[in-house]
This record gives sequence, C-alpha cells and structure tokens, in this order.
Amino acid sequence: MLLLLALPLFADEKSITVTGRGSVSVVPDRVSFTVGVFTNAPTVSESFNTNSAKTRRVIEALKAHGVRDAEIQTSTFSINSAMDSKTNRPAGYNVENSVTVTREDPKIVSELIQAAVDVGANRANGVQFFASDERPARARAIERAVEDARVQAEKLAAAAGVSAGHAIKIEREALTGVSGFITMSAESILAQGTVDVSYAVTITYELK
Repeated sequence: MLLLLALPLFADEKSITVTGRGSVSVVPDRVSFTVGVFTNAPTVSESFNTNSAKTRRVIEALKAHGVRDAEIQTSTFSINSAMDSKTNRPAGYNVENSVTVTREDPKIVSELIQAAVDVGANRANGVQFFASDERPARARAIERAVEDARVQAEKLAAAAGVSAGHAIKIEREALTGVSGFITMSAESILAQGTVDVSYAVTITYELK
C-alpha cells in the first residue's frame, strides 16, 4: 500500500529529495582549558593580594610544565562584594582571576591542571579538544554524505519502480562537533577522545 501511494508522488514531481550524512573522526592535536583562583577575604586588598599571589604561582607552575607565554591568556578577572545568604549581611570581598591555556599535546592536559591545583587553583573548566586542520576530514565527510544520499535515493527509487538520475539540487550544512570522554585512571582523569567532523547534504535527484 505504501509503495502504491508513493508512485503518483514520484510521477508528478519527477524528482526525489534525500538527506545524506557523513562523519569522520580525527584525533585532536590541540587542547584549551581554563584554570583560576577564587578568594574571599574581609577587605578588598586582602582578597586581591591573596588572589594575585596564588594566580602568579599557578602561571609559574604552568610555565614550569612547558606552557609558553603566548599560550596563556587572562579570561576572567573580577572583584565583587559578597553577601551572606543566610544573614543578608556583608561577607567580605570576592576576587576571581582565571587564565585560559591553549596549546598542543592534549595528552598533558591532566598534568597541567593538576600542577595548577597543587599551587592554589580552585577553579577549572572549559576543557576542549580540537584539531588544528579539519580540512582533510571535512572533505572525506562530504564525500560520505553525498554517497549516503545517493544510496538512499537509489533504494527509494527502486522500491517505486523507477531509477534515480542526475542530481539537480544540492544543499549542505556543516555539523562539525567535538566528542570526547572522561575516564578515571591512576595517571590521568581526562582523555582526549576524538573530534567528529560531520556534514549533512540534502540532494534532489531527477527520476527516470
């Protein structure tokens, strides 16, 4: 019944539109993450001075593990008065200073974060793994998406007793994303996973 209903649709439109998807996984060669120091003290100067001292130690520890000046950038700096949520009274001053590190060698990310925590960092977030050059993977993903679309079109057309001809319209949309995972081990708590480069291609084929 479904096949019979589809035949008039193909006959009238003389075309079929399908969406193909392709994906290629690559091992990331770069990583970025943010570490920082949050402090609270009764006075602004005390909180600021304590924070500054700890932040300097964090940066020095990162450099001692091979991070270059060009790979470290301040991402957050703030000074705010604090309030006690229970008593609604002033509770000193909060200072936060965070730096973002972007560098090669993703395998060392756990070691770098550990080094920062050991000297006073109490903020860590934004770990991202990525590939420096996604172009080769992108080209393969597009090829796979086009192939997937063609296979779908041919199967649908054959089921309706016709055949798929030339492509008459092509639209594509990049769906690049990052997939990774976290694992616990004696040596590391972070694993780099893979970078998935994906594409979705919508193609309209003529029907014969």
